[in-house]
Amino acid sequence: MEIPVKKWLVFVLCALLTSIATAQTQPAAQEGKRLGDVAREQDASKHLKNPCPPNMPCDEVSSLSQLSQSEQDDRERAYRAQIRALLGRRAFSELDQAADSARSSKERLGGGVWKLYVFYEVVAMAEAGNRVPGQLWLRRIALLQDWAAANPSSITARVALAYAYHGYAWAARGNGYANTVSDPAWKLFETRIAQAYSTLLEADKLPAKCPHWYLVMLLVARDMGWSKDQMRGLFERAVAFEPSYYIYYREYAMDLLPKWGGEPGEAEAFAEESYQRIGGRQGAFVYFEIATVLYCLCNDSPQPTLSWPLLQEGFAEIEEQYGATLLKLNRFAVLAYLYQDREVANRILTRVGDNWEPKVWVHRATFDRARSWASLANPHEVPGGPRAPLAKPRPPSVFLLKNGEKLEARRYTITGGSLHVTADGKPRVIPLTELDLEATLAANHERGVNLRIPANPNEAVTGF
Repeated sequence: MEIPVKKWLVFVLCALLTSIATAQTQPAAQEGKRLGDVAREQDASKHLKNPCPPNMPCDEVSSLSQLSQSEQDDRERAYRAQIRALLGRRAFSELDQAADSARSSKERLGGGVWKLYVFYEVVAMAEAGNRVPGQLWLRRIALLQDWAAANPSSITARVALAYAYHGYAWAARGNGYANTVSDPAWKLFETRIAQAYSTLLEADKLPAKCPHWYLVMLLVARDMGWSKDQMRGLFERAVAFEPSYYIYYREYAMDLLPKWGGEPGEAEAFAEESYQRIGGRQGAFVYFEIATVLYCLCNDSPQPTLSWPLLQEGFAEIEEQYGATLLKLNRFAVLAYLYQDREVANRILTRVGDNWEPKVWVHRATFDRARSWASLANPHEVPGGPRAPLAKPRPPSVFLLKNGEKLEARRYTITGGSLHVTADGKPRVIPLTELDLEATLAANHERGVNLRIPANPNEAVTGF
């Protein structure tokens, strides 16, 4: 759907007025504020019948929240296309200007995402990962190096280059468990992460600063194996620099998951702490964003324990302040599915229609199963649908090893002749030859669990 001309002119005018107004203020005064301070200012402004966050004009917030979901997505797509076009023309000065504008205005797109965050996603191919050939990564990195050389004072060029090195590192490593990565791939990964780190250190010497620098540093520091205390210190520095760059909370919560060395429940405790720290509807917004990192339809996601009413409040804040996007709708639908709220799931999935997000649902079959479960009056009519709130919980699958060890898990993957499972908060890869398959199948049958062992090593069976 194309954005109506009148509304598009409103966006352009609002963005221009925002840029002028922000240029006349002193950004240094905001650097010392914590996110909680910003949230409390917002709550206070609401009491004065002013629903706007402190860094966004009322007319802009109103126009954002009044857009339809398709218009929100069109607006983001148009911005991405604009930045890609500038990059394709090697318009480095214009790219710097676009980043400076997004940085100083703190403008949001639909769903509450920072325009600056989207800018870096585009220029650094941050979401491409191992889905694109290494040759494309080399070309993009060379282009960013040319940009940094053409404008040595550009903080944006160096942060983008470090971000690209990080993505290039993960393209070499792949997304598998650590013990499935080959030695040559590990060496490439470590070399490229080191390049990202050195580039960030160079950028830190520049007089200009950027909130996205801290986000990339959080990613790189995690991959370098920084200690918990070091990671917490870096997170606190990031929030002190830019309290409202909520992506910091998402990434730091990821560090606290068991697969990254955290303790079970530690990430959830951080979500609760963050909500108390920020307070109000913005606190609920960040709480929701953290939950969409912690809870997913993947085999190592913990069982959801965060407050479902508070998560709903967080999504309501997104809708009221910024308007929903397909991505945020899909994420909220997954949470409703995991929390077994059929009414909410049905309402949101109706809005989603057939526009499922693969990176959210992972498999189309899961999306279809959730949609069928949500739309029926009796959720038990859908095989594999989540259990009803009053139903007896499904027992976990059980795996019996030949050495006598017994493992229980609801989330696992069997592929390539191995069982991938998280036990006691630690990911494990167990060859199927170490399982007592006959006893394992019998034990699951007794529990009423239909465990299937794939006959083909190239086939994958996932439980969740």
